[in-house]
Amino acid sequence: MRAASTALLSVLMILLGLTMLVTTLARGGGPFAAGVVFGLLFCLAGGARLYLERAR
Repeated sequence: MRAASTALLSVLMILLGLTMLVTTLARGGGPFAAGVVFGLLFCLAGGARLYLERAR
């Protein structure tokens, strides 16, 4: 149960990060806009969570 909930939250973090990236870039944000930076960080954090959960 714990592994499934961790995987679900990780995927949701990745989707949230991608949504932030797409909306920021669609509105004309540059590479250092807050939405781009936080979107990348969310994607990286979600991917790292998935990787570490699978490695366990």
